[in-house]
Parts: sequence; C-alpha cells; structure tokens
Amino acid sequence: MKIHFPVFPPAIAIAARAISTGAPFKGVFILLLFLAATLGVHLDSAASADQNANEPQPSSKPSERAAERAMKMKADIKNFTLDLLYSGDQDKPFYRLQLTVAPTAARDRSNPFDRQTQITEDQAKRIIDFLAGEGFLDKAFSRHDFQFIPKATQPGYSLRVMDYYSDLGWNLPMLKRLDGLRTALEGDAATNMDFLLGRLSGYRKQWTKDGAGKQ
Repeated sequence: MKIHFPVFPPAIAIAARAISTGAPFKGVFILLLFLAATLGVHLDSAASADQNANEPQPSSKPSERAAERAMKMKADIKNFTLDLLYSGDQDKPFYRLQLTVAPTAARDRSNPFDRQTQITEDQAKRIIDFLAGEGFLDKAFSRHDFQFIPKATQPGYSLRVMDYYSDLGWNLPMLKRLDGLRTALEGDAATNMDFLLGRLSGYRKQWTKDGAGKQ
C-alpha cells in the first residue's frame, strides 16, 4: 500500500517554526490535530484503492441481454458449472479447468493437467457478475443453438459456463480475458487458474513481443 504525504512537509515545518517562536500551545495543538486527520484520510484512501484493486473488475455495465442471462444463471446457481477447455495439438499438456458448485465425480487423478474444483455459491455468483460485465454473457452462444456454434480454434481455449459457450482463441487477448477471470476466483479455484496461466507464460512473452494483442 502506497501512502502519499503531499501536505505534510510544509505543515510540519510550520508547526516546528510555531513551537520555536513560542506560539500558543492551543494553536500548535490544533495544527497537529489537522495533520492527524489528514493522515487518516490518506490512509483510508490508500486502503480503499488496494481493496478495489483486488476485486473483480468487469469492463463495463452489463448489457440487457447479459443481465438477463446472469439472472437466469443465478436462479439455477446450485447447478453452476464452468469449463475452460483446450483444443488442439500439444507437445506438453495444457491445463483444463472445471469449477462446479455441486460435488461431482472425481476425474482421473493421474492427470495433473485436468483440474477440478468445487466452489461456493457466492463465488459462482461473483464469476457470473464478472462474465456479465466482461462481455462473455452478451456474446456467448447458447448451447441449445449448437448448429450455429463454430468449431473451436485449434490450438486455443474455449469457455463453457452452464448453457453458454464462447471460443476464446489463441492470442494475447485470450490471455487477458483469462487474467480477468482470475480476479473473480479465490482459494483452490484461483490456484488452479494460476497453474493454467503459468503454463502459458512462454506464449505470453512471445505474443507480447510479436504484438499478437492487435489480432
């Protein structure tokens, strides 16, 4: 947490000068109270900024369509599922991630790249709120319209959340969307997402250098 002291050096100098010249104690005391109050304001502002930085930050207010979909999902929150799926060739396995509210049958524990986590209803609702503001729930395909869903990018990641699906691609914008989703996660879900993002660290450097974010 950073604390800035824009008014303190001059004010402290004034207080010191007042004391050295024999100024009335009451006046010096009032000045010191002012300094303490100002410090409290700056501390509160810095703490608030740090707290806000750790909260999920949707990019904009949800559209009407996204808000409607979010409401529908929250009404069925006990059946919340999120699947982050990799498609394509891989010299070394890329991570897959599944988050569910309801307990599910454990996957093959011998595959460390297949990560599954049970989350709380509250965390699921935060994820839904983030996806509504981020744009996913506005643009995602309904899985009921499967005939209109294009084939997933290969290589690439796709995101499936309950009845909705979107191809995320394979470039820097995809990584930035995953970074955003990471801010809505906590506990084991966040740890597993860190594994997934860590596996992509070499691609992040390459895409950043090559300017793939413009794609």
